[in-house]
Amino acid sequence: MNLLSWYGGHDAAFTVYVGDEDKFYNIELEKLVGVKHFSWALKAHKSHRFFTPDYFHVMTKVGDLLDEWGLPKNYDAFINSSFNLKTNPEPRFSTSMLTPDHLRAAGIEVKKTFFHNGHHVAHAWCAVGQMPPDRGVVITVDGGGDDGDFSISTFDRKKNLFKRRVSSRQYKIGGKLEEQGHMYLDSLLQNTPHSQDLAGKIMGAAGFGNAENFSDLKLSDSWYRSELKVADFHNEYHTAAGYLGETNRFRFLSKNHLTFQEEADRCAWMQKTLENSFSIACKNLLKVDLQDLLKSYGNQLLLSGGVALNIIHNKKLEERFGCNVWVPPNPGDNGLSFGMAYKFLVERKIISFDKTYENSFLGPPVKDLYKINLYREVYQNKSYEIELDDLVNFLKSGKVIALMQGNSECGFRALGARSILCDATFPDIKNRVNEIKRREKYRPFAPMTLWKNASKWFNVGEVNNYKHMNMAVTIKSEMAEQMASVTHVDGTARLQTVDDPGFVYNLLEKHGGVLLNTSFNLGGKPICNSLYEGLHILERSSLDYLIVEDHGKLICFEHHRNETV
Repeated sequence: MNLLSWYGGHDAAFTVYVGDEDKFYNIELEKLVGVKHFSWALKAHKSHRFFTPDYFHVMTKVGDLLDEWGLPKNYDAFINSSFNLKTNPEPRFSTSMLTPDHLRAAGIEVKKTFFHNGHHVAHAWCAVGQMPPDRGVVITVDGGGDDGDFSISTFDRKKNLFKRRVSSRQYKIGGKLEEQGHMYLDSLLQNTPHSQDLAGKIMGAAGFGNAENFSDLKLSDSWYRSELKVADFHNEYHTAAGYLGETNRFRFLSKNHLTFQEEADRCAWMQKTLENSFSIACKNLLKVDLQDLLKSYGNQLLLSGGVALNIIHNKKLEERFGCNVWVPPNPGDNGLSFGMAYKFLVERKIISFDKTYENSFLGPPVKDLYKINLYREVYQNKSYEIELDDLVNFLKSGKVIALMQGNSECGFRALGARSILCDATFPDIKNRVNEIKRREKYRPFAPMTLWKNASKWFNVGEVNNYKHMNMAVTIKSEMAEQMASVTHVDGTARLQTVDDPGFVYNLLEKHGGVLLNTSFNLGGKPICNSLYEGLHILERSSLDYLIVEDHGKLICFEHHRNETV
């Protein structure tokens, strides 16, 4: 069977399953069209958008990508979903569904259409389908869906059993964090191009703050002046929008702006509130203690939904319950189409429930790689072929390079396919990378190393659940000075470990140490998947090199500083 599934909210994405290969492929629209958190909405909602994209043109690009990627356009089944469906036999089309006309614009033909209902169900299956445990507890938390805001399930592959234990609308933990950020923050908020990036910044700034210096009773602060109710304030703020769904920002009229320390204290309070709310939800919703439930399922905890991107909270859960915490590469809404597809195929016994999939690098290839010779002609002596040893020498000499190789990552984390890389041991290298990416200095960077070497620098457990950069670890005290560029102010790091054979493994093997790894993009933009855009970033930043893999060859581009291209 060939299957196509679709999720059309923010972080809209397709998942393709090719039966002959028993393999999944992922298309996140933000990486295709270059608009972060791209949302498919056919009708403007209130003040959501002043500009609506040409969706038929977008679908034409989807069709072109399928052709270039060599993927099928004829599907036995198509899962169409908006997560607003009713249980009636004829589900209504909502603003985030695809119509038959949209599919035809991409040249896609489907034999039968199915409708999926259950936002958190899809989140849970997304984690179960990509993580290795045979059984475990799955908790999904985000800003909300048609089936609640907080959900707990269990699964046992040997018994072919997935059980939804509880779901609730009472605990909108992810949405609440965003609302608090809108209400209580100042410059940090204004410097966030899209509101859905706010949670990550709150987590980063929280390490610099003290939660005890702020409480939610301080609504009368002089800098905050609004007669809007909390919900109205959140809605109007979130819906004030601009080009292709990127949120416009309006500034507070008061001149009494907050200091960074005041904002960091508020972020620390928000982080603490999130952690407390999660514990309260588990206690109030489950009929049994979560600790006991975990013991019954091998002490394996799978997390999905937007809140699963909170690496500090993930680490605390692991320590509190003495369990292994697993987070897939795409726990956000960009993983929902995979969750729907995996559930559909398992329940119809097309694939076995004991089969999991490594989807970390199953995004599209560089979309204009076929033009690389044209770009090399333009760059002339500024582009040349190198070997992997040359790339390693660049890194060891303190160069900052951008790397584009193989298929792109699934999800928000760059794992070495579309990354900016440098040697983590150079003292001032973090400031250089922040300057290149044009991002705030308080935000941490991730270390990347081979799993077999990780215990030399980091306090890691016996299980490798650090592949996707979704778990925090502490740095070993004797290595703290060497690892300063990838260590957050609280002494933790968002570690990525590699143990799967491939380009990244070979690079780390030759390097022998720890690399600083961050996504190849500029602030407010999705991860770069275009060679043209990559060269654009190279020319307008202090990157030393852009290195592109082209059918097994490594092509190095140097910038044309002060030269006419």
